[in-house]
Amino acid sequence: MAYAVQNSRDKKELGAKAPWYARWKDTDGKLHSLRVGKKADALEIARERERNAKLLGAGLTPNVEWTQFRAEYDEQILPGMLSVRSRDSATQALNMFEKLATPKLVAGITNDTMLVFVAKRRKMAGKKAGSKVAAQTISKELRTIKAALGAAHAKRYLSVVPKLPKVDGFESEKGYVTAAHFDLMLANCAAAGKPDDQGYPAEWWWDALLSLMWVAPNRIEAMLSLRWDHVDFERGTVVTLARATKQKRDHRACVPGVVLDKLRRIKRFGDQVFPWPHTPETLYRHFFKIQIAAGIHLPCCGAHTCNASCHMYGFHDFRRSFVTLNAELPSSLKQNQMGHASYQTTQKYERYAEGHAGFADRIYLPPSLQRPATPQN
Repeated sequence: MAYAVQNSRDKKELGAKAPWYARWKDTDGKLHSLRVGKKADALEIARERERNAKLLGAGLTPNVEWTQFRAEYDEQILPGMLSVRSRDSATQALNMFEKLATPKLVAGITNDTMLVFVAKRRKMAGKKAGSKVAAQTISKELRTIKAALGAAHAKRYLSVVPKLPKVDGFESEKGYVTAAHFDLMLANCAAAGKPDDQGYPAEWWWDALLSLMWVAPNRIEAMLSLRWDHVDFERGTVVTLARATKQKRDHRACVPGVVLDKLRRIKRFGDQVFPWPHTPETLYRHFFKIQIAAGIHLPCCGAHTCNASCHMYGFHDFRRSFVTLNAELPSSLKQNQMGHASYQTTQKYERYAEGHAGFADRIYLPPSLQRPATPQN
């Protein structure tokens, strides 16, 4: 037990000016004492020494500052993440944790520290005007922070990794590209003005990209990294290399002949199938131009001030389309076409597809509901 105390002899000699002593016990039960001065300082030192004694007794390294651990993490752990996107996400999450939770010592990070982080994070504004940071975003940051604290625990800087607080929130329904809207997109690919330096119309580039997204819906980053030497026109397959995929392994997908013909049409002397010498923002801007020309305007039920992107499809919506509109395909084929490392990930998409299936005509109706409604006079 840590506490502060005054010596009776000092009190007799000095009265109210008598110094205070910090006292604490080590893991062997031995009592230690240190003359400090003020009562508050003595109590703080006693508690710190007792905490350090417990950490040492548990084989942990006390007094490791967060800044020291963060430097070690950035030097030793971050380079091991193969994806630049993963490294950037981890850096952003830890920076936000430092800003809001302001940890000093690694050993002092507790469940309360995580609760403070979540409480402050939930008050921050989201990307869209009038919105707050989404619960899914905070949960993702918490998982990243937990992974970092797991590394601190492995280094014996932290006795117990804190539990992740539950972050409740409203989740809006995710959409998928309908067949009718896809046909409209292909019919309006000429609305995109870029890329305009590949020796063929930008319309052909977008027609090939969207068609490949429809039959083999990988992530857009992986699509843009596709190379011609990984397109097998004879076997009808395309291979995305491990360094461009989230699951860090090569991904081979089957491609129908009609889509292969569209790829042949844009084949030139460059290495990349879909060269894009512009920013990601420009990519989405021209994708939205196609949808605007197609007359696509999706409803938005988000609690925020809507912008143009609220009413447009994203590239990831093609992945949900594939599972929703190909429910009869074997799960193994769907997993392969989408490039999932785990079948559990594919199952999430299948559950989404089941939620959008037309089951209304299969619901049992009693006789009173089988009669047509009486028309109004």
